[in-house]
Amino acid sequence: MRARTLVFALSLACGTASTSPPSQGTFVALASDFQPYASWTSYYVGDVPDPNGVDLSGPRTVYINKLPPHGATEFPVGTMLVKVIETQPDPTTWQMFALVKRGGGFDQDGAPNWEWFGLSTDATGQVFIDWRGTGPPPDGGYGGITDALSCVFCHVNAKSNDYVQTPALRLSNF
Repeated sequence: MRARTLVFALSLACGTASTSPPSQGTFVALASDFQPYASWTSYYVGDVPDPNGVDLSGPRTVYINKLPPHGATEFPVGTMLVKVIETQPDPTTWQMFALVKRGGGFDQDGAPNWEWFGLSTDATGQVFIDWRGTGPPPDGGYGGITDALSCVFCHVNAKSNDYVQTPALRLSNF
């Protein structure tokens, strides 16, 4: 709980929550911005491991807070995606990760303008930010990969789709 409190305090120092993400500039997501994720547009993406063999097993659903506009060539600043991997029936055991279009030139050496998150929920369904940044901390990896490049490692395969891999969210679909 101490790490979550520290991350939340750092988040507050970096920006304020927004119920209406900006269309340009910089958006710094807070835990409160993720709370309504279950009400967002969702896509079931199955339980098939990714081609790189590092995806976690379990039924996966991707949620997006706002679809991109027709003809967009990238996702707008403020776009939030949450991937939930239902490893057990109990939501407190689910693996949750997020990708937020932060903007402002964030992570130019990885997935430009995107910030990665590890999330979790408690028994009441409240969402917490466990980690955030250019990749997970050493103890917060994904599929056994624990370095800061682990998120980009897979998502670089979708660079032409602004690093978003979900087939239903191909920019050419909008």
